[in-house]
Amino acid sequence: MTNERRDLDSQVEDEWVRFRGRLADRIIAMEVDDILSIDVLTGVDEEDLEGAAPYAQVLRWDEGAIRVEVVSNDYLDERYALSDDHEHALLEMGWERPAPADDESDQGGNFYVHAQPREADRVAVLVVRALREVYGCLHPSFLLGDLEEPSPVETVTSAAAVEPEEIAVMPVDDDHLRSLVDEALRVMLGDDLTHDEDGDVTVVEGRSLVWVRVVEDSPSIDLFAHVVLGVREHSRVPVELALLNRANELFKFVLVGDYVVMKVRLVAMPFAPAQLRGMLAVMLSVVDDLARELAVRLGGRRFRDVLREQPVAPEPPLALTALLEALHEGPMRPSSVAVLFSHDRSAIIAAIVALRRDSLATDDHDQELVLSHLRRALRFLSDGEARVRRGALDKRSPLRRSQQLSLLDVEETLDSGEWEQEVS
Repeated sequence: MTNERRDLDSQVEDEWVRFRGRLADRIIAMEVDDILSIDVLTGVDEEDLEGAAPYAQVLRWDEGAIRVEVVSNDYLDERYALSDDHEHALLEMGWERPAPADDESDQGGNFYVHAQPREADRVAVLVVRALREVYGCLHPSFLLGDLEEPSPVETVTSAAAVEPEEIAVMPVDDDHLRSLVDEALRVMLGDDLTHDEDGDVTVVEGRSLVWVRVVEDSPSIDLFAHVVLGVREHSRVPVELALLNRANELFKFVLVGDYVVMKVRLVAMPFAPAQLRGMLAVMLSVVDDLARELAVRLGGRRFRDVLREQPVAPEPPLALTALLEALHEGPMRPSSVAVLFSHDRSAIIAAIVALRRDSLATDDHDQELVLSHLRRALRFLSDGEARVRRGALDKRSPLRRSQQLSLLDVEETLDSGEWEQEVS
């Protein structure tokens, strides 16, 4: 994608504004008895529907009257049925309630509005609001209707005129479907259409990346993104995924290893280019903001976030390296460990502190095993220094036996021989 491309939220809104303008122009240009139908592409075969998919229609009755309708539950298939809240929303917008079934007037069974041609802009706003807010159409690409802008009169006739894009195509095989996907997305992405080493289309959006993949041996297309990588707060994952899956009817969120995947599958029998572009636009409009917030809550990162360089553990001191090597042969005496550290208590203490802070590797040894050897060596050196100090003290202040003691008879009741033991 180009750096100048605006935020997808604004882009989707701009598409709706353009659609609304084309619709208003088309209404003004309608002649008497013209009928304009606008159908919502649902991806469900009409043969599988008992009722209708969502639609709107505009009828030009005469020079001074326009009737605009949006479908009601009288005609909608059950899977698209309007709730009481939906119907109330339509009434709040300004639509009239459908006539009762036993009404013999010609008002019909749909929600409707009567207007004049000069009110085309207001009518277009009503239609767009109904399609977006009530019938759940996410992008104008999901709409099918004759709203093409009039083209200027051609002064040059070309035998190689550009053929209009087909509404739906039945793919022959995987390769054919891939070519159809590329053609459809080239309209949207232009020169920014890129593929990875697997042949999937990749689309960058902020710090996120969306893949478009043709499923092998299946007439379907997967759109997916690795929303958050390196998840650390695993205890929060079930709750977060449940909330996301409940709030997003189009997309599914799952945990794979330590990363969260956002995905949706489109059935491509037949393949509808506008449907693919619309779904991709919707996904791009939400994926990066969603990823940013979810990365904070789950302690991870977005796909294209710059990885911070992990600090490299310093090489252990030569003495500690020698200890680690020797421990592969078995335990060592404290005196031998002290020799490795040249009887340097400071060096041993520094090694203990570094190991406690996990800043030194232990060469696959249990850390407590290494620490215990260092502590015993430290104790060995401390005890040795204590003995040396006691010996120096004895030389400075030799203990002298009183001459008077020799005059006394030795009685075991006095010290039971402990004095001699202490002197000796």
